[in-house]
Amino acid sequence: MEYVHPIKTQEEIDILKEYFAKRSKRDLLLFVIGINSGLRISDILRLRVKDVLDDEYNIRRSCEIREKKTGKLKQFALNKKIREILLEYFETDADYKINEENFLFPSRKGINKPITRYHAWRILSGAAKEVGIKERIGTHTLRKTFDIMLTKGE
Repeated sequence: MEYVHPIKTQEEIDILKEYFAKRSKRDLLLFVIGINSGLRISDILRLRVKDVLDDEYNIRRSCEIREKKTGKLKQFALNKKIREILLEYFETDADYKINEENFLFPSRKGINKPITRYHAWRILSGAAKEVGIKERIGTHTLRKTFDIMLTKGE
């Protein structure tokens, strides 16, 4: 397994957010949830609409999932940054996305499957290259970036 680096500056985070915002709301949401939740990519990709919306289709303040790797229940906040992107995400193609059983990150192969870890890696590493980030970036970068943001108090 190759070592990946966190995104260390707010400037690089903002550049990546801009890149994703122009390209894909789904990819922006993936990035924002990753750097703001500390979840493993396997848990992010398994998120469904019902995990983030309540019965009245309002965005929840927190989310509880069972971690794939450990089997433990984990609760995490859907902070303001995540909720803002979720709102934008659900406003586009709302009829399709609001079905509570749909995955948040559906594959083009259909809504019954999320994108793969490999696809998520391609999205993230490709974006980093496009915006000129030289360090090796992968899916674990999101988790490492979350840790850095916590230590900085952001």
